[in-house]
Amino acid sequence: MNDVYSAVGGIRAIMFSSYFGLAVALAASSWRSIIVENDVERWTSTVLAIFPSLAGFSIAAFALLFALLDEHTKRILSKPSDRFNGKSPLIMVVGILTHALIIQIITILYALVYQERPLPDFWGVGETTNRALAFLGVWLLFYGILLMIAVVLTIFKMVELLNKPRSHPPM
Repeated sequence: MNDVYSAVGGIRAIMFSSYFGLAVALAASSWRSIIVENDVERWTSTVLAIFPSLAGFSIAAFALLFALLDEHTKRILSKPSDRFNGKSPLIMVVGILTHALIIQIITILYALVYQERPLPDFWGVGETTNRALAFLGVWLLFYGILLMIAVVLTIFKMVELLNKPRSHPPM
């Protein structure tokens, strides 16, 4: 797991990424469904409806990436690049795809567990905790979706590197 997260710049880079922050803002903007309505079904149903497809897309992106790249291109993309802070474009794409897939699977599992409402309401503490846990679930929902933008943009950057004129090395 450390290799995956070092490939994308580490946990600190993830926590300070615009995707992470935007997911927090989007989850906060959904406060009404969490705090007022406490609607468990809304976000868990959304996760269970769309995340298996997103995870499938992530796995398909992995397969497509490696199916389309010949050995020469893989060698080129395996070289460190200044554009990716000294990391290879290939490891960056694989790291981001892996991170997105991990988040998507965790989100699916989290929604399944949350639907069972594991914390009973004793003296109001369980209900408050369940709402905090619902916020985390809604954040995971938005973060998992936003990570697909990161995947697509990283693949674009990688292809852009490959399309540079041969007079200038792609790295």
